[in-house]
Amino acid sequence: MHTALRLTISAAFLAVCVQSIPANTIGVEPSLARIATAHAFTFRTDADAALTEWALARFERAGLQLPPLAIAFHDDKKPCDGQPGLFRSSTPTQIDICGFNRNRFLVTPKKTILHELGHAWAQLNLTNDIRERFLHLRGLDTWADEKTPWEEKVSEHAAEVIAWALIDQELLMTTIRNADPETLAQAYELLTSTEPPSWGRTPVTVMGDVSPEDESLVYWAVGRFRDAGLALPKVEIVFDPTSEACEGASGRFIAHGAEMRVALCTRQQGMTLTNRVAILHELGHAWLTHSVSERVQITFLDMRDLEAWNDRNQAWNLRGAEHAADIIAWALMDQEVWMYRIRPNDFDSLQAGFQLLTGKQPVQRLEEQAAPVGRHLADRLDRSRTGKPND
Repeated sequence: MHTALRLTISAAFLAVCVQSIPANTIGVEPSLARIATAHAFTFRTDADAALTEWALARFERAGLQLPPLAIAFHDDKKPCDGQPGLFRSSTPTQIDICGFNRNRFLVTPKKTILHELGHAWAQLNLTNDIRERFLHLRGLDTWADEKTPWEEKVSEHAAEVIAWALIDQELLMTTIRNADPETLAQAYELLTSTEPPSWGRTPVTVMGDVSPEDESLVYWAVGRFRDAGLALPKVEIVFDPTSEACEGASGRFIAHGAEMRVALCTRQQGMTLTNRVAILHELGHAWLTHSVSERVQITFLDMRDLEAWNDRNQAWNLRGAEHAADIIAWALMDQEVWMYRIRPNDFDSLQAGFQLLTGKQPVQRLEEQAAPVGRHLADRLDRSRTGKPND
């Protein structure tokens, strides 16, 4: 790694830097002399600093050189003209990130800062010839005419392509047309003369219209599998608030040969406890179908004192596949949950099941005794509109 673009930012370091720079402006490590003179940062919290460090590292790792930057974070969107981010051509290049007051590592803040840095990179590096070829490739007429709608500006397409390629998770591009992965990869290669990186990506595709809250839920779940070292197969995810796709349950996994689909039919959007358990359970089915051998299935059935892996004639709580998916969800959750639908459900039994299926330890150690929130989850999951559990 080239140290030229590496940031080292901590609470103690911020306190040292503040003494030698304007109020609310954070410099970088003094030993990184070139960066200290090239960039200026205005951070509200350490989380802003961490997001910036992450984004600059993505460009560095991809070999994409950025110009001198002035990056500032704001509580409201006024400095960004009502948008989540704004790029201004100046010296140094001005980038404002606006309105993100919570978790800066959800997908929208990450995509926003990569998009605005993409503008900065394009301004510095793209020749007129590449711009004309990119215009032709995207089937558009103008690079950045202010009178042109946002989605028709090729400069915005270029920044979106850069953000899509550099983000560390699967990104559903709904803001520009011709946004299938193959077309975006071709666009990125034209812009940068390199193939798109594939850092930590998984072949998960969200189908149809999806809210930002549900989009964040998908990215969170994919991240839990990635953190556990469990590689997901190619799978489609669809959200259906009518419950029709789930046959009355809160979730359903469907496999036809190599094609896999997860349907989620929960009543509320976003990062609720019910939704997090449901999506981990259904993606657990996808991982199990792709990764667990028949020999491991038989051993798991013996361990759990069950007779069939996925016999639909058996009750839900007597199917080995449902025990396994619940155990995957339990092990990958980011908080304690009580797995009330399967027995045995004590910590040692669940951990042993996870280790047999995956060869790994749970992502985060859970307590053996269930918390009240786990029992509340049990009530909510157990009383879907038809009384059916996840499939």
